[in-house]
Amino acid sequence: MCLDALAVDAFDMTAVTDGLPAPAGEAGWLNLIVAATPCAAPMFADAVKKVTVTQQRDVLLVRTGLWPELLDPVTAEVGLWCNGEAVLLDELLFFRHLDGSLWLVPEAGRAAVSLSAAGLSLQLKMPFLDRDERSDGLARAAAEIKRRFLRQQVR
Repeated sequence: MCLDALAVDAFDMTAVTDGLPAPAGEAGWLNLIVAATPCAAPMFADAVKKVTVTQQRDVLLVRTGLWPELLDPVTAEVGLWCNGEAVLLDELLFFRHLDGSLWLVPEAGRAAVSLSAAGLSLQLKMPFLDRDERSDGLARAAAEIKRRFLRQQVR
């Protein structure tokens, strides 16, 4: 889902370790490192900050849980390299907009992150107008995650 939104093929990525969970991959042309883990926060939170600062790259860590969107909500942590500093956002939820775009949105306040073929982009304006639109977008993303997870279980 994330890689699709970023227009990235996993086979085009370079493996990265540096304290992030395996498998983690770098999409150098996007200045981005993507990793996933079933582990809950705060595991790997320090690694997100460390890698963002030392490699001066954006980092996306997806926390899937053991049963994505069935028992565990899928969340994300993002480290953005902006103007020589790391901007860290955590406990972000996946949001699928009606236009098909994918976002990471906070529980309340703060900024959102859009995912596109241009990489990660910090947005101060939320991709929804009210609670109903937010709830609908979260439900669309959760349903998509659940479908993908269940499809993998059937194989």
